[in-house]
Amino acid sequence: MKFEIRGSDELVRKLEDLGQAAESLQGEHSVSLDTLFPDEFISDHTDFTTLEDFLASSEFDLSSQEAFEAIPDKEWDEFVKSASDFSSWQEMMESAVVLWVSSNLG
Repeated sequence: MKFEIRGSDELVRKLEDLGQAAESLQGEHSVSLDTLFPDEFISDHTDFTTLEDFLASSEFDLSSQEAFEAIPDKEWDEFVKSASDFSSWQEMMESAVVLWVSSNLG
């Protein structure tokens, strides 16, 4: 018994494209917070429309990477919990990374 599968060339091409996209995501990547947390993500998960508004509402010193890293994790997690639908910064980051990876896989 034989089966004819139509469109298999298109499927193979799409799988090859997906494989190439996955290869390009291997290793470490430096992704800006603006890229990781686009406006749509912020508006879907917080009461704010932009990352800038979300961060500004925290009342923490976010003037530099060092200032951000100096914020106690527990206090930052409490802010994230109160201002979003995530229970921690780690959870928010993981969700954003999953969406970023899936969007980059095509």
